[in-house]
Amino acid sequence: MNSLKRLAALIIAAAMLIAAVPAALADDLSGHEFEAELRDALDRGIISGYDDGTIRPDNQIKKDEAAMLILKNLSEDKSLFSGSGWYKNVMNTAVNWEIMDDAEYLSVTLNRMEAWLMLAKAAIICDEDTSVLDEYPDREFISENDAGYLAALLSRGLISGTKQGLGVYRKITRGQFISLFVKMLDGGYFDESKKELNYRGIKN
Repeated sequence: MNSLKRLAALIIAAAMLIAAVPAALADDLSGHEFEAELRDALDRGIISGYDDGTIRPDNQIKKDEAAMLILKNLSEDKSLFSGSGWYKNVMNTAVNWEIMDDAEYLSVTLNRMEAWLMLAKAAIICDEDTSVLDEYPDREFISENDAGYLAALLSRGLISGTKQGLGVYRKITRGQFISLFVKMLDGGYFDESKKELNYRGIKN
């Protein structure tokens, strides 16, 4: 029974990212670093808010929230978010799309590297030449399997670092993640990958 209660709570919390809340009700964006980007995303239906009208841009984004944002905007399956089993279907589709390794620990918060990898995999951009990462001290913490994806984002100016590093283990907020997603969406980075991702969903 407790596990069912936890699952129900998880589904309700995750659904807040796609719940229909008018942009005018988002009252926690005034003066925020990403206010313009987030209000624009609200107006365009890219994101929605919580039941109380907030966006909570400074909250660390969770694994399932990130997956739902990507699927909501890139999936061609209009029935994906409907029906009693929609949450499980969305998470399984995210695995089929290969933007998540598994559908476990869905309420865990993401660090920068984990979030960046999800977006790069959704765009299906991965560079063979990863030397652009070499100037950053935390390059040693990036596996060879992941390096190509992060190099692709970095070389295209989608992410950046400092002399201290890329900050791969630092938290990433909802505001930061949504802003980067919209930047990639508007930049056409998902135009081609969307076809392949949706094919993966059908194939699996």
